[in-house]
Amino acid sequence: MDPMDDFDGGSPPEGLPQSQDNAVFGIANGNNKENWNEDLECLRNTKGFRSQKEAKFHAAVQRLLDAEESLVSKHIHVCADQQKLLEEEMQLLEVLNSGSGYDVDAYATRLQEILTAKRESIAQVQAKLDHFVRLLKTEEKASQNMQKRHD
Repeated sequence: MDPMDDFDGGSPPEGLPQSQDNAVFGIANGNNKENWNEDLECLRNTKGFRSQKEAKFHAAVQRLLDAEESLVSKHIHVCADQQKLLEEEMQLLEVLNSGSGYDVDAYATRLQEILTAKRESIAQVQAKLDHFVRLLKTEEKASQNMQKRHD
């Protein structure tokens, strides 16, 4: 049983080695309550991982997967919306080309609304894509750091 499982901060838990292992986890002062509270969070965050680099790598991968899911979902939603807007544009053009009395002001107003909606939805997808690309770069760096550790 891991002595950290039931530890809620305060003083060092019984059973946790006080010297070498403390250094491995970055615990500077084993009996300092303030340091233990900070270091406890570090221990919990790295639990199950061999190193802080490995924990950071896995966190980067999880953020990347979440961002990918969000990007793909948004892209699907925007594509469906864009398709509906395109169909509406085609109807506007049909009415315009039919020669039967049309309201040019209504046409211009609705076309402006459609184009604005398209720009806004594309900007939302672009923002999600930019975020995803930044996370890809972060994951790449974390992966490289893991490779350095194994080389």
